[in-house]
Amino acid sequence: MRSRILATSMLFGLLTGLSALAHAQTPSNRAYALEDESTFETGCFWSCACPIQPSPVQGTFTLTHESWDGLYTHYRVSDVEWLVPERGNLTLRGSGTYRVGGEFAIRHQLVLDLEVGELAPRRFDSGLVTGGAEFPRILIDVPLNGPPACLDTVLSLSSAPVVLSADDVDPFASPWVRPNPFASTTELGFTLAAPGSVDVTVYDLSGRRIRTLEQGAWLAAGPHRRQWDGRRDDGTECAAGVYRVRVRTLQREHVRAFVKLP
Repeated sequence: MRSRILATSMLFGLLTGLSALAHAQTPSNRAYALEDESTFETGCFWSCACPIQPSPVQGTFTLTHESWDGLYTHYRVSDVEWLVPERGNLTLRGSGTYRVGGEFAIRHQLVLDLEVGELAPRRFDSGLVTGGAEFPRILIDVPLNGPPACLDTVLSLSSAPVVLSADDVDPFASPWVRPNPFASTTELGFTLAAPGSVDVTVYDLSGRRIRTLEQGAWLAAGPHRRQWDGRRDDGTECAAGVYRVRVRTLQREHVRAFVKLP
C-alpha cells in the first residue's frame, strides 16, 4: 500500500511539474516571428486524395500571458500580420488565443480569427492536440474547417520569440511599426523613459545590420518617431521579408519585428 501511495504521489508530482513547467516559462508579452518552415496550405487533407499546395507564409504576432487555470497557461494572440507572397501577396490579419499545459500529457491549442485578404474574419482552430513541449516555440497545424474535412486550408506554423529577455518587451519603451506590413515607407516609433544616448537600427532575421537610423544620438524622454524607406545604408532596396528594429539605450534594448512587402 505504501509503495502504491508513493508511486501515486510521484506520478502526481510529475504531472504537476509538467503543468508548472509551462506556467514557469510564460512571458508577460513577447513579439514572435514565423520561421521558414511555416506554410499556408490548401488542398485535400486527411484521407482525401488530391494535391496539397503549400506556400511559405511569413510575418509576426504578439503573445501576451493572461492566466493559468492549474492545468493550462492561457495567452492572447494579437497583432497578427502575415504574408503569403506566392499567393499574390495574400495577407492574413487578426488575433486569437493560445493555451498550453495539461494533466497527463502536454497539449496545446491555437485559435485564430483571421481576415484572409479582403474576406471577413474566419476561424482557424487547431483543436486541443498533443504538443507544446517546445514552448516558447510554437509548432502547430491550424486548419480552417478542422478534421475530418477533406478540402481545407491549413496553417502549418513554426514560430519563435523574436527576443528572449522580458526587458526587451517593456510595455513603456517597446518600439512600434506602422504600417505593418509596408511596401515603400514605414514609421518606427518608440518611447524613452529618460533622456539618454540611443541607437536605432534595422536588422534582418539573420542578425545582419541593414540600416542605421540613429547612432549615439542624445534624445529627450518621451515619444520619438523615425521613417524607414526600406533601403539599406548604401541606398539599395531591401527584399521583401521579416525585419527587426532595435532601439538600444545604455540600460537595455528593445526589439520589434515587422514585414516588408515586395
